[in-house]
Amino acid sequence: TPAAAETREGIDWTRAVEENELLDATEADHDQQRFLDGETTPVIFASAVSNFGVGALLDVLVDLAPAPAPRPDAEGALRPVEASFSAFVFKVQSGMDAAHRDRLAYIRICSGVF
Repeated sequence: TPAAAETREGIDWTRAVEENELLDATEADHDQQRFLDGETTPVIFASAVSNFGVGALLDVLVDLAPAPAPRPDAEGALRPVEASFSAFVFKVQSGMDAAHRDRLAYIRICSGVF
């Protein structure tokens, strides 16, 4: 509840509510077509560490993000989604926690199903 959040978060909750009221005052609504055209970007506040807003972020991705589309290969030909699995690794991160042997690879799936 908002009262429980205010008790738990204190001034941070109050500040977030005030900032949200400022956003509401703009009366700006999400325009899905402008988003799909690349003209606007929804902003979602979340923190995986404190499990705040993660569910809402995933819901927004499911509800608003466009479905995957074929991507061009190195020669420029479209690679159908049904093709065999291929992905582009764009970031590798490790050593985030000294107590674990953690390695994380961020990928963009280019074709197929993982």
